[in-house]
Amino acid sequence: MYTNKVMRILELLMFAVFLNSLWLTGIVVGLVFFGMGPSTMALSYVVNQEDTFGSHTGFKDLLKLFISEYKKCFIKSNIVFLIYLTSLLVLLFNFNIIRYNTIMHSLFYVPIVVMIVYFTTTVIISIPVSLLTDGNFKEKARLTLLSPILTGSSAAFNLIYMLLFVLLTLIAPIGIVLVYGTLFVLGIMKINEKKLVQKRLIHV
Repeated sequence: MYTNKVMRILELLMFAVFLNSLWLTGIVVGLVFFGMGPSTMALSYVVNQEDTFGSHTGFKDLLKLFISEYKKCFIKSNIVFLIYLTSLLVLLFNFNIIRYNTIMHSLFYVPIVVMIVYFTTTVIISIPVSLLTDGNFKEKARLTLLSPILTGSSAAFNLIYMLLFVLLTLIAPIGIVLVYGTLFVLGIMKINEKKLVQKRLIHV
């Protein structure tokens, strides 16, 4: 009994490491900049499948599923990624401008910081919203932008959860090669799925 549990834990760990390697490979294949979006979306899709960590699932099945989803969402996820990146760069540009003007700094410093934090939380929750909700691009975009308000504490937890993994990466960078990507995405998907169901924004 005890041996079976240990073997099952080791099996799940191997699945997590394998999925993390697929995520990193997808990023490299997309030359990092164009690989981050589709690779993260593909990983999110795979970990959200009920039988991903099942005893009958093999590495070959996970590989096929990952590649299929990676190709399917490559263009769309990169468009979304570029929109987010452009918006963030504009906010950071404005933030740097007001730093050198006392009046503007006193007026706009807090609003811009709040916008950056708010924006970051929408980036995180855009993954589960994209995969778990129905509707067209416009409807999903609207839900994503409103998600920090609609989900409340979950949005705050998303930010803390992300900062935790950033800290872990700084402390033990080897983890990003092993399991950090898989664990981060798995946590984000499960936490936000529960909250979206509670708010009746999705039905599972």
